[in-house]
Amino acid sequence: MLLYKLTELESVIQNSERPNFDELNTAVTLKNLLLQIDFKAEHISEFSFEKMVNLLSHIKGESLSTEEAGLIKVILNTI
Repeated sequence: MLLYKLTELESVIQNSERPNFDELNTAVTLKNLLLQIDFKAEHISEFSFEKMVNLLSHIKGESLSTEEAGLIKVILNTI
């Protein structure tokens, strides 16, 4: 669901009259991190903010930015 929401957000930003490229970059970065997960091998709760941030930070090799973590929180709160 998170991947779907990020893809949807990416499309909305790209098609907007005045795209926010910082927000677009954040969405694309998170989407690319999610695409690195082997969901067949990993059992991941997409509804746990802390677990998702920890997993994506591990994949990224550093802490998520405030914007990245904030976007995950916003999406999870709307699901």
